[in-house]
Amino acid sequence: MQLRMSNNIKENNILSQDFLFKLSNFISSRMGLNFPKEKLPDLERGIILASKEFNFDNTKDFVDWLTTSPIDQKHIEILAGYLTIGETYFYRDENYFEILENNILPKLISARRQSDKRIRIWSAGCSTGEEPYSIAMLLHKLIPDIKDWEITILASDINSKFLKKANEGIYTEWSFRNTPAWIRNNYFSHESNKRFKIIPSVKKMANFSYLNLADENYPSLINNTNAMDIIFCRNVLMYFIPELANNVVVNLSNSLVEGGWLIINPAEASFVPQDRFDGINFDNAIIYKRNTGKSTGANENNLSVSHIETKDEITDFNLKFKAWQNIENSTIGKLDKSIIENSSGGKTISDSLDLYLFAYELFKSGHYEDAEKHLLNIHSKDPLISRVQALLARIYANKGELNDAINWCEKAILNDKLNPALYYLQATILQELGNKKEAIRLLKQTLYLDHNFVMAHLALANLTMNNNQLAESKRYYRNALSILSAYPLDKILPYSEGITAGRLSEIINASNYKEGVI
Repeated sequence: MQLRMSNNIKENNILSQDFLFKLSNFISSRMGLNFPKEKLPDLERGIILASKEFNFDNTKDFVDWLTTSPIDQKHIEILAGYLTIGETYFYRDENYFEILENNILPKLISARRQSDKRIRIWSAGCSTGEEPYSIAMLLHKLIPDIKDWEITILASDINSKFLKKANEGIYTEWSFRNTPAWIRNNYFSHESNKRFKIIPSVKKMANFSYLNLADENYPSLINNTNAMDIIFCRNVLMYFIPELANNVVVNLSNSLVEGGWLIINPAEASFVPQDRFDGINFDNAIIYKRNTGKSTGANENNLSVSHIETKDEITDFNLKFKAWQNIENSTIGKLDKSIIENSSGGKTISDSLDLYLFAYELFKSGHYEDAEKHLLNIHSKDPLISRVQALLARIYANKGELNDAINWCEKAILNDKLNPALYYLQATILQELGNKKEAIRLLKQTLYLDHNFVMAHLALANLTMNNNQLAESKRYYRNALSILSAYPLDKILPYSEGITAGRLSEIINASNYKEGVI
């Protein structure tokens, strides 16, 4: 996207450098976007154009309103459309795709052909869709029996207008500049007015979704950001303030399986932590490979964990019970009666609670192997704790070991048959495995146990929409919105992994690329 404005607009809206610095600080705090001194002209151009969409004739008045009024997700999406650039084309930076084709994907395909025929790739900051569709076409080229595979290509962006265009899958000549001829010849049909439409078999491989990388709600089974084999995040980190960019890369590393690959722009290499990635030098490019062994080794003495640091202040069992229950609304399950009934005294309960809390913090920080070790220790002493089994299921899901994840889910359900969250967890894992029919059955079982389980309504809405069951999908979306309306806006939803009711409502309502469904 190239930003242009008339001289008259600029003359009427000249912003001082001090004013722009203040605006830059505000944008950084609310959106994580970085506009240092050299990029202030870009900020000024974007804000001037955005002010017109917000119906302000004077840019300074617009900025005053923006910085003093509560802004919602829709406002952020509009701003993102003017402050980020959707400049891309098919097979952009061809050397990266050549490395994938000649080095990375053949080995991955060969390994997975011997196991589960499953590949997961995420295009983070997908813009108008050229990158994820390029990935889909390359996989289509390399895997003759691709119909027998479970391929996930998650394509996310903060700009809903970009997502809407990407979901349409129709492009002009401009998207094919510097693109190999086989791309357009093999995978597009020629429409009128020099427009080209991507063929259905490739289009359906990409799943477009709104996701703000600054929100930190990933990796997550809920938004399908876990257990990725490859993550593209090119020309995205450069927009963020350095601290946020560093946090994003850590979260992306947690979203990768061990040995997974992170592909970024060379100018963004300074944000990649050496303790989590090995830089592999290919011809003309460096691609980063996750090394889980470097990022683990955490223990009670070297990991900063707020729950562990304050445990001496919690001496009463009721406070311990509350700490475990409220560690995060997304934690699956309820406190099992077995840990109380089978315990010989308060000390055993205290130690078990502390160990679980510590394992949970290890899980949240991406130290999956260490968390697994502690949880298996608890489980060896009491195999009836469904909460421990559920967290083990989440760990294995994030590692991409989905069959093990399902096994732990089944154990948890055997110990807590009336817990709707466990059926929901199993449904999300089965959805990843491609067993959508069984996932739908379990989601309906979830709602049978708890009709107000909003995340199950949303999951069913998405699944039925993907099956072109639009009437049923609309019903589930409306159910979700109706349930959300009863929550305070800032209430973190149960089993949502940190999403508030207000935020989820905004995401559903602002998903313009799904227009007509809701």
